[in-house]
Amino acid sequence: MKRLDEFLKAVAQKLELGLGLRRQEALERWEEAAGKELARLSAPEGFEGNVLKIRALHPAALMELRMRQAEILMRLNTLAEETVFTEIRVLSPAGRRRG
Repeated sequence: MKRLDEFLKAVAQKLELGLGLRRQEALERWEEAAGKELARLSAPEGFEGNVLKIRALHPAALMELRMRQAEILMRLNTLAEETVFTEIRVLSPAGRRRG
């Protein structure tokens, strides 16, 4: 019989794995969340915990992403039917982090 702490650790790992899968599924719906035009000019680069990293592929997209972060975040979480991300980190076309 497993000890309680081993059981709880296993459950926590499964829950985190499930959340990671739901976050990945949300990334696959980027175009739906950002809109077709903005999705063409940006690309999800992954996530660290609850922070979604998006690469702007054009300077105009960088500005648009920064202005619409809250809206896009809400759409992603709505599409996922739960809060999978709480922050968007926008990466500039050249690789420097902005916003």
